[in-house]
Amino acid sequence: MESEETRHGRLVLAFAQAVVTGDFEAAHGMLSSNLQLQTSSSKLRLELANMLSIYDELYHDQHVTDVQLISADDMAQWPTREAHDVGWAYVAISGVNWSEAVAGIVEDSEGVDRIRELEWGRP
Repeated sequence: MESEETRHGRLVLAFAQAVVTGDFEAAHGMLSSNLQLQTSSSKLRLELANMLSIYDELYHDQHVTDVQLISADDMAQWPTREAHDVGWAYVAISGVNWSEAVAGIVEDSEGVDRIRELEWGRP
């Protein structure tokens, strides 16, 4: 199955698109209840700003030109996979001279997919 066809790929891509367009409330709503308690919509704004701040210093440009799902995995072989995990996805966020990313683990939370873990920046 192609990455963009996976439910976890679609959710992490939607999350990345929401944060880069400034819809932090919608992005916050895509998080699991535990992650929502740990991360406010204001913190999501700060995480994105921190990740992109170096590009303003280097290129004087944080303008995002592309948000693209790069990879999605069902985590079947991952030793850290939890019982309700649906999968993991990696989304590139890029501009003219730079590229960053956000990755997330998606869980099935009572029939609704939610992001239970986020990682900001390229590995």
